[in-house]
Amino acid sequence: MNFNDCYDNVSLVDSLPIMLCKHPYTAKVASKIADKGYCDAKKQFYHGVKLHLIGKDRFEKIPKPNFFDFTPASVNDLTAIKPMIYQLKNQIVVGDKAYSSEKFNQQLSKNNTVVLTPIKLKKRQ
Repeated sequence: MNFNDCYDNVSLVDSLPIMLCKHPYTAKVASKIADKGYCDAKKQFYHGVKLHLIGKDRFEKIPKPNFFDFTPASVNDLTAIKPMIYQLKNQIVVGDKAYSSEKFNQQLSKNNTVVLTPIKLKKRQ
């Protein structure tokens, strides 16, 4: 894939739910690859999978996909992205709070890679 229109050292990471059924306790759809998960944005449980994506950042365009994977809905975002993100070298990776981990950042520093996330505030701060 051609990444000429992308920034050399900036990647974006995120995941999104793919809801196969809104009733996770009675769902029978794709039971070998999907399971019960929770979508915090919609505040609801669902039966489905998650798409995890790392994309190269581009100026005023949507990111160009670099790595992606599908997991059952119950898999934590950070756990799912680790195998993909370890392949990145000399990168600044921008993600949401789900990817915030000091231990993870220390491991990535060996590849000269850092994950930037919003600051986690304690309740009522």
